[in-house]
Amino acid sequence: MNDKIKYFKKEGEALEEGLSNNVYASEDKILKVYTHFPLTSFYATFLELITGNLDYISRNDRINVEKEIIPFIEEAGLKSPEILDSGEEFVIFQKIEGESGYQHLNNCSEAEAESFGRALKNFLVDLHNQGVALRDARVSNYLVGDSIYSIDHEYASVDAGRFFFFIDELTVTSSARQTDKYHSFVKGFKPRRIAIVLSIFMAFYHSILFERDFNRFKRIFGSLRKDFF
Repeated sequence: MNDKIKYFKKEGEALEEGLSNNVYASEDKILKVYTHFPLTSFYATFLELITGNLDYISRNDRINVEKEIIPFIEEAGLKSPEILDSGEEFVIFQKIEGESGYQHLNNCSEAEAESFGRALKNFLVDLHNQGVALRDARVSNYLVGDSIYSIDHEYASVDAGRFFFFIDELTVTSSARQTDKYHSFVKGFKPRRIAIVLSIFMAFYHSILFERDFNRFKRIFGSLRKDFF
């Protein structure tokens, strides 16, 4: 095991341990260790299975795209944490202070939620115009503080088509549906009707398979009550 990984595992805080990566934090850095798990994100994989277009991304490709994507993110108007170091199985990022987009939509005002939705809409429009899709654009993959940062780009594609642009729209909408400020957020984000409808099913599937958080279910049901009543 690499000495830097050993140090973070011993001295740092484990933030996330999953199928595709493990994330650790020190006082001013974030270490992301990539596994060999080859599937793309939950949302992308689910829709790829339906369409028969399953995509596999190697660990090396996922590390490379983390580096390659940063100029596109910044050109589209958001910031991205600086990459401080990398190796065969890891990337070390600058640690950014702020709350995740998911936390933000459970803590912020209605006006702030709408503003956040508008910011992500403008960002994704500009990003897609560059031919780039994130393929895992859920709101928890943004950090909100003095600025908005886009994080976690290992599944991104810099030569994407409309299918993956739609996955980004659906992913944002579905993940926002699992928060308290969903309706204010979509006022700013303005997803298409098909994304709104599909987000109902995707939000439930994501919550059941991965999050298993009762509060998420309550928020999804709450969003549906406002949708229909």
